[in-house]
Amino acid sequence: MVPSTKGDKIKFPLRRVTEGRVSFYIPDTPDMETDFVKTPVFYNPQMELNRDLSILAVQVFQEEKQRLIQFCEPLTGCGVRGIRIALEVRGIQEVYLNDRSTPAYELTKENIRVNEVREKVKVSNEDGNLFLDKHTASGNRFDVIDVDPFGTPAPYIDAAIRALKKKESLLCATATDMAPLCGVYPEASFRKYGGYPLKTKYCHEIAVRLLAGCIIRIAARFSMGTKVRFVHSTDHYIRVYIEADHGDTKADASLESLGFLLHCFSCGYRDLVEGITTLFTHLCPNCTSPLSIGGPLFVGKLFDKSLCERMKAEAEKRQLDATKKRIMRLLIRIIEEADGPPLYYDIHSLCDDLSIQVPKIEHVMNLLEKKDFKTTRTHFKPTALRTTANIDDLKDILLKLRQ
Repeated sequence: MVPSTKGDKIKFPLRRVTEGRVSFYIPDTPDMETDFVKTPVFYNPQMELNRDLSILAVQVFQEEKQRLIQFCEPLTGCGVRGIRIALEVRGIQEVYLNDRSTPAYELTKENIRVNEVREKVKVSNEDGNLFLDKHTASGNRFDVIDVDPFGTPAPYIDAAIRALKKKESLLCATATDMAPLCGVYPEASFRKYGGYPLKTKYCHEIAVRLLAGCIIRIAARFSMGTKVRFVHSTDHYIRVYIEADHGDTKADASLESLGFLLHCFSCGYRDLVEGITTLFTHLCPNCTSPLSIGGPLFVGKLFDKSLCERMKAEAEKRQLDATKKRIMRLLIRIIEEADGPPLYYDIHSLCDDLSIQVPKIEHVMNLLEKKDFKTTRTHFKPTALRTTANIDDLKDILLKLRQ
């Protein structure tokens, strides 16, 4: 424990910790070990993986665009992500940090000072949306904006889109409000994200698609076309990386990636249907039971395989002491599933429905591939897989493995 180094401006004890190449101060209070949400300044040590992946993604993005990057984090907490971006990503010109909390602002200033990045990193003490609104004029926008709140990013998406540079910029967003997004509170999801979830066994993929769909629709209002580059569902949150580029034609094309989810809770049939004005049957084509409808949401590919491969190559070159093994496993799995079909199946759940013992997932995949069904694992769930087989084909294979 160390005392405050800034006199009356920081009124709580501090502890110095290290993450990546950054050594920084966090509150040294009892809540830090039990409930970090209640600490004077927010810092979640469990999100180190999130921050490591953002460093990889921003680095690859910078190398793709071959230009100096201006990075913004409007909800910075203690400033660790932005300071790490400044020190660990090549080609960063400036980093703009902000937090409406005065203790967070003061602590971030101190962390900037001790890491000697004052020439590259700026910090302000304003409401997040107000801060972004002040950077909507041409020549004052950002190449990369990272919205990482506690809860939903929805209140900040409009302002973040307007503060992005109009030429090939990147919006990163985290959502931790998984109960609404996974269908526990569907009205809350519709209110925040403009789409209804369904409480299915693949709800985390639906959550990602709802968040991406929300961003795509908002971006289109400002004539920004979008492309989903990378997503992941990890621990208690989801995360999306979406590239934006100005133009009415591009915005219109992005809207074509929206649609609806059809799911039958009787037999397990599921499908994604493109188009906001799409006509579709309300009866399951498999068992004629009523279909449940989710969305609108993003129905396109969730991963840019090339970006994922370059992130993996970048990770191989870095230390990432605390998370490297996990990151490598995650990226390998994501690269594997990048070309797979949407809407994974949870094998354990299907076996429960069939009242049979769960076989090894490798045996299930082998049988599916022998029948010429494309099949991959998924990072969303270790007991799940993606396959072009329909629900009846998959159930037949599971029953055969029981024999």
